[in-house]
Amino acid sequence: MPTKLQLSFTKVAFPPTPTAWVHTYTAGSFFAVASLSCPVPPQGDDLNALGKDIFANLEAEFFTLENKDLASIKEVISQAIKNLPSNVAISFVAAYIRDTTLYVFVAGAGSVVIKRGGKLATILSIYENDNSVIKAASGHIQVEDMLFLQTQTMSKYISLETILQESDRLPNEIAESFANQLQSANNNTAGCIIVKVEGIIQEEFQPQTQSYQHFTSAVEKNIIEEKEPLEQLELSPEQYQAETFNQRKTPSLHLPPIRLPHINLSIFQRLPKRTRVALGIALILLLLLAASIIFHKQTGLNNKNEQVFNQYYPEAKKYVDSANAIASVDSSSPSIQTSLQQANNMLKTAQQQLTPGSTQAKQVNALLQTVTSKLQGETNIQQVSLNNAVNSDSALLAAEIQHSDAKYFTTDGKSIYYINAKGIYNNSSSKALLTNDGDWNKIGGLGTYFGNFYVLDKTNGVLKYVSGADGYGKTNYFATGVSPDLSSAVNLTIDNSIYILFTNGAVTKYTRDQPDTFNLKGLGKPFSSPTRILTNENMNNIYVLDNGNDRIVQLGKDGTFEAQYVNSAFHTAKDIDVNESSKTIYILTSDNKIESITIK
Repeated sequence: MPTKLQLSFTKVAFPPTPTAWVHTYTAGSFFAVASLSCPVPPQGDDLNALGKDIFANLEAEFFTLENKDLASIKEVISQAIKNLPSNVAISFVAAYIRDTTLYVFVAGAGSVVIKRGGKLATILSIYENDNSVIKAASGHIQVEDMLFLQTQTMSKYISLETILQESDRLPNEIAESFANQLQSANNNTAGCIIVKVEGIIQEEFQPQTQSYQHFTSAVEKNIIEEKEPLEQLELSPEQYQAETFNQRKTPSLHLPPIRLPHINLSIFQRLPKRTRVALGIALILLLLLAASIIFHKQTGLNNKNEQVFNQYYPEAKKYVDSANAIASVDSSSPSIQTSLQQANNMLKTAQQQLTPGSTQAKQVNALLQTVTSKLQGETNIQQVSLNNAVNSDSALLAAEIQHSDAKYFTTDGKSIYYINAKGIYNNSSSKALLTNDGDWNKIGGLGTYFGNFYVLDKTNGVLKYVSGADGYGKTNYFATGVSPDLSSAVNLTIDNSIYILFTNGAVTKYTRDQPDTFNLKGLGKPFSSPTRILTNENMNNIYVLDNGNDRIVQLGKDGTFEAQYVNSAFHTAKDIDVNESSKTIYILTSDNKIESITIK
């Protein structure tokens, strides 16, 4: 069995502008960060739409690969970015970890930095932007290694010396430090993913007894087969370059093997020389004819697949994009279902006519799967039963039962904090951590992040209290000129961004004091009188207690609907606590009992 590594990661990204966009993507052991920039806003699709298309194409192709190796992943990346307009510059950096083998890729511009022991090295980089170039390398990765995938802008402002100074901290703390250092820079294309190998989850066998002390792009044969291993990369502070690929290179045509009948050569050798020559020529002509037939058959099949694909896929994609656009404005519009059904019908027709396993079939299947998921979103309702829980199962909800004078509670994973009209308290002490000097009077939520407190006051906005040697210093979280109406806000939650929930079901997102993009997609039924929203930097999802609809809704960090759990007790529930590792949500009921449900 392969070795399974335990990975932790965190991300740094900044809000988009009309001429700059950055996005981070993680799925399993695949990590990618990309930025797009152009001197003037592009005509037609904006950078956000172009970026989403890149990741949609990447996702559709990557997860259908039967053999994920250096060459195949490189080709997927090449195809994903090939349609970018010539005036749009891309900085794309990705890493994929399979067993103990690391694959890294840079397209356009960017860099990959690795820390091993006390040493730091740039193992792959492109410094001068060129959209047509992709570089790739592979090698062994070890426990305690730390990877930094950086866009071109990130590597420009965050030096190797800075990374080395920060690298002894936790990934989330490093990300917070990087974000603070970049706040004053022209950083809208700065993006980074930090990945740390924490340990081994399960290791059935050791393919090598040797301890690798260097990073190499040459892949050992007993780990994984590579036809063309790259040059060795020693782990040192120097910068290296690996194999360069041109994304416009025409892929070669692979013909199926030709099986020849067995020929008794002894009989052949007894024939006259002239006969043998004639038979040899005939055999060569026969082989050429067979190869020609196979080639034309394969070419004809490819042409047919391409024709079917072009007939149905682009139109279906337009319907899907239309549904997404409508959902971003009105998630309950019936036009969403109509557009998705049109796309569904077209894709199923194409699926029936395409050769199974072809590139075109894989793309159609991937989009069809997305459409099917969206169509089933409204029916993805899980009626759940409540299970008895005890106070020790959820320290957060237990603290709420204990302090009935407080309405809002939060945790940093170690301590529980609560707020009332007098101040903010640690659950383990009766002395206030900080007192209310008239700062808040209409509390709408409490959050903590990296030792700082965030208080949502429905009149005065979001107040930020920064921890210091002399206590907590107060600032206004929102930048000058950013003053949202929070009079109907009911809760807030924090990861690297702040999410604010309103009584009408709206959710707004702010990143580093600026409005950020967040659209509820695929929700079907809108929220009705929700009261709690919950996530943190370690959670993969966002959870909303939607009291009016008797449900708890699970959303992706981009607002995409994932699941909903329904029980009549949720109508009057006071609060929720989530443990994603145990797939459990704890619920504080109206009679101050803690119950639980199991989630996906």
